[in-house]
Amino acid sequence: MERFWQDLWHNQKGMSLFELVVGFMLMAIVLGLAITIISLNANMINISFDNTFNRASLAKTIDVVRSDVQKLSPDSVLHAESNRLTFYSIDGNYVDYRKSQDKLYRNGELLLEDLVAEPFAFLNDSLNVVESVNHNFCFVRLTLEVEKKGQSIRAEEVFYLRN
Repeated sequence: MERFWQDLWHNQKGMSLFELVVGFMLMAIVLGLAITIISLNANMINISFDNTFNRASLAKTIDVVRSDVQKLSPDSVLHAESNRLTFYSIDGNYVDYRKSQDKLYRNGELLLEDLVAEPFAFLNDSLNVVESVNHNFCFVRLTLEVEKKGQSIRAEEVFYLRN
């Protein structure tokens, strides 16, 4: 066995053209597999990052809306539709949520984009949808459904109006 290794390392003949071509082909196959695996992992990481970012955006938007709705009195509502909620908070601040095309704005500032559904619904004390502001409503349901790169993420929360 020792003689085999000595002959292999001290051989002065070199490699034939066929051995060289086979060696390059094997290296090309291994390199092709490695590049494919790396690109698939990069795509999975990007998808995971996008989902995390979308969920964080939804959570942030829900927190902002929750903070405002906690300061909402049903008699201070100026406009309430599925795509718009306008009111004066108990602090006297003017708050205007508006969905325009696929974006949700709060007082003109962009909160969320790529929305695919109307964000607001107004519910009475038995949790039935109220069609008009003239009716008494006790709850505001916020539904945020975002679609990016073929992935859809949905979050929904119902807020009780305390005041």
